[in-house]
Amino acid sequence: MINRIKLHDIATYDDVEIFPKKINYLFGGNGTGKTTISNLLNSMPVVDNASIDRDNDSNEIVLVFNRFFIRNNLKPQNGLDGILTLGEETIKYKEEIEKLNENISNYQHQIEKNRATEEHLTTELATLKTEIEEICWKLKQKFGSVFPKAFEGTLNSKNKFAEKIISEFSSYHADHKAILFDELKKEYDTAFSQSSEIKPVLNAFNTGFLSILSNTSLLEESIIGSSHSQVGELISKLNATDWVKGGINFARAANGKCPYCQQPISDSIQKEIEEYFDVSYMNKCAALEKYLERYVDFIDYLRNYRNSIPQNADGINYMNLQDQFDTLITEVERNIMIVEKKVETPSQQCSLKPLDEYISDIQKTISSLNEAINNHNKIVSDTHAKDNCKKKVISMCLSEIYQELKSKLDAHSGKQKGLTKLRETVSQMSEQIAVWQSEISVINSKISSVKPTVDSINLLLSNFGFGGFMLTENKDESGSYKVVRPNGADAIDTLSEGEYNFISFLYFYHLCFGSKNKEDLNRKKIIVIDDPISSLDSNVMFIVSSLTKDILRKCKDNKDNINQVFVLTHNAYFYKEVTYWGSRESLSSTLVAYYVIKKKDNISFVTSYEKSPINSSYELMWEEIKNPKSSKSFICNTMRRILEHYFNVIGGLNYDKCIDEFTGSERLICKSLISFINDSSHSIFDDYTMYVTDESVEAYLNVFEKIFDKMGHSQHYNMMMKLSN
Repeated sequence: MINRIKLHDIATYDDVEIFPKKINYLFGGNGTGKTTISNLLNSMPVVDNASIDRDNDSNEIVLVFNRFFIRNNLKPQNGLDGILTLGEETIKYKEEIEKLNENISNYQHQIEKNRATEEHLTTELATLKTEIEEICWKLKQKFGSVFPKAFEGTLNSKNKFAEKIISEFSSYHADHKAILFDELKKEYDTAFSQSSEIKPVLNAFNTGFLSILSNTSLLEESIIGSSHSQVGELISKLNATDWVKGGINFARAANGKCPYCQQPISDSIQKEIEEYFDVSYMNKCAALEKYLERYVDFIDYLRNYRNSIPQNADGINYMNLQDQFDTLITEVERNIMIVEKKVETPSQQCSLKPLDEYISDIQKTISSLNEAINNHNKIVSDTHAKDNCKKKVISMCLSEIYQELKSKLDAHSGKQKGLTKLRETVSQMSEQIAVWQSEISVINSKISSVKPTVDSINLLLSNFGFGGFMLTENKDESGSYKVVRPNGADAIDTLSEGEYNFISFLYFYHLCFGSKNKEDLNRKKIIVIDDPISSLDSNVMFIVSSLTKDILRKCKDNKDNINQVFVLTHNAYFYKEVTYWGSRESLSSTLVAYYVIKKKDNISFVTSYEKSPINSSYELMWEEIKNPKSSKSFICNTMRRILEHYFNVIGGLNYDKCIDEFTGSERLICKSLISFINDSSHSIFDDYTMYVTDESVEAYLNVFEKIFDKMGHSQHYNMMMKLSN
């Protein structure tokens, strides 16, 4: 169907826009621009300075009846091209075709609804896509500069960035272990750092010292000599073991004198003193010295290990381990001082600070650092580490928007499935329509014929008393007709203008239900009928009105592939006949449109109405009198026609006496208005036009009113002008 007609600078149209419906009536006088519109519709789809919008899937044939149709189709040399229709003997096939066409129409209607739904879904999907892209783009703004390599190639496109995020969505689970930002940043920096290299793991902490150093029994023991002699008993009693031991060497150097009192000391006493420090005592002292040596070796080991610890680099933090070693070394140094004191005074008991906790912490730290180093080395050496790191970045991003994104993606998925299903349905319906159309073509190829059109037109001519000519199949040109007299003689050159127009319309009427070729036999049609009643008598005018009404009814009922109709006319009788649908039947405003075409200052304009604005041409002329500004150039001609029609109907009036009622300029005006009333060559439909200047319009209107008053018909004037008496 045609949904919009726009005319710009065409003929007398300046800028006009029409929004047609299924059935369209256009009323306008001769010369207002009706044929311009019918020619425009006949020239689709390419017309300069005009645009005509149709349904997207519209493929109707446009058939236009106007004077050009008559001239182009009724050819004196060859007659009329044949119209293929279905013969009466093939009623069964016709019913099959009607059923197939009905099925096609139902499917096409459903396809239109589905496509409207498809357009709605497409819009919703586009909106959801934009919302999804905006949700994902927030991640780019937050993490794009932190992890640029993870989003490489997508940072300048919302669409590509969203596609990357969504591509990982299906493998993401909301209950995954949370990825810590700081840890991921370290891994990312390691994977994508230009200076990253394999790092050596830390040596295991040597625990061999611990088994020796943990034996502190000698430290807790008071080491003294033998007390079997009197001197030994005295030393033990005085608790002077360490003091005496310190003086032995001095006594040996003092040549037999006591190193303490310088008195001579006997050899027996010197011997007892030396025997006091027996082998057991000496062994224990030696063990203490050995223990001290182990402690010194241990602190040397700790210092060497401490010095071997690397500085912080590439995300590996060694500072804690360094601090732990410093603390342990300090504690070991304190223990060494205690051991040294014990070595000097073996009889004194002592205890060391435990080191187990410090050593355990160091071992744990070394283990943790080695794990971090191994992970670092794995990332550096593993060719897939970068990809894994990128996935972790995407996973962390998804954890931030998971619920929001899931909601939008679920909605998008649901609508996309609906759209896909809808398109599949439309495709299946379209395929089925093609099957039905193929079946119709097969039937048409078997039963289509030009003869039914000849028989139908001849029957109409006979029923309405046109016995002077008829149609017959043209034997000289297969598939065409000839107009002949009853004796078979060619009649095309001797037809009157009325007969010529009538036979052309009958031909057009049948063309609306048939086709000149088989391919178009079942295509939908847009019918345009432009003033078909010119030069026809009243009997023929009634026939044409009835046939036009039949086309309109077929269109209203969606039958015979009549999809849309435009009727253009200047004749009030014809307009009344084709717009009247009976007292019990009326057309919805969604189905029918009414237009009036007028021309002012040589510019045509179109006014639309929801209801028919034309009751009769006589009332229409009075409407112009009530609104003289809209048609000042033709107002005097309208007044003359009103007087002619009304006073001819009343009859028996003395027009000369009417003129005598006026004097001066009013007498001249009156005479000009009624001088044609007795001229039988003019009627309400004549094309004679009087022109006066704008300045004299008021004078003519004044005389026009006075004529009705002076002839005693002022009540009629008041009634038509809708004035109170």
